[in-house]
Amino acid sequence: MKKYLIIALFLSAFFSISFAAGIGTSKISFSNTQFNITQGSSVSVNYTVALVSGSKWGTSISLLNQTALLQKGINIVMSNPSGDPTFSGVLTIISAPTTPPGQYILSFQATGDDPSVNNSTIILNVASSTHATSASITSQSQIPNSSVSSSSVTPPVYAANYSVINYILYALILITLIVNIYFVAIMKYFNAKLIFVSTALILLGSLVWLYGDFNGGFYSYVSAGFAAIIIGTLLWLYADYKGGAFKK
Repeated sequence: MKKYLIIALFLSAFFSISFAAGIGTSKISFSNTQFNITQGSSVSVNYTVALVSGSKWGTSISLLNQTALLQKGINIVMSNPSGDPTFSGVLTIISAPTTPPGQYILSFQATGDDPSVNNSTIILNVASSTHATSASITSQSQIPNSSVSSSSVTPPVYAANYSVINYILYALILITLIVNIYFVAIMKYFNAKLIFVSTALILLGSLVWLYGDFNGGFYSYVSAGFAAIIIGTLLWLYADYKGGAFKK
């Protein structure tokens, strides 16, 4: 049995080192960080997610205050929301005709395996379209097609909403806990209980890992999920050993 445990520990260390080698930090940069637009208009800006330290791995861009901005009618779309740093794309910010005039701060964060240490922000100043519409109507007869009618509405384009994915992960975590608690309670033998505990750890570790990928925070979630998978695997091997699975 000792040699099996040694092999398991060696594999755990190997995967830990391999996994860590693909982790680093990144930074989001924009070609411009402040814009002045009117209600019902849009603006585009180039962005780059550059690797700052470590090795490149799967990384995504997340708009931290997306829900609050959507409630104000401010939508974003990214041409390339994820990849292995360094990668670039175009970010389009769209203001609805009903967006209240004022200043808005868009706060972005790189999430996943190369998270950003600091958030990157864009300042968006939205002005009323009343005066712009009046000027457009006045000049329309002189310069055809030079302005947009006040009746035109830009179709809303929404950025990827990770909140739905997070809710699904919450539900799966809760279901996993309930099912495993039930089976641990009805099992009579210690080895069987231990196998269900190890199964729960592996499943929960995978779900927490996914949550870390979608919601950011490598050190808080992804590493914890990885550790739970390793511990669950070792407990499963120990339960099999106690049950005689390795006896010749």
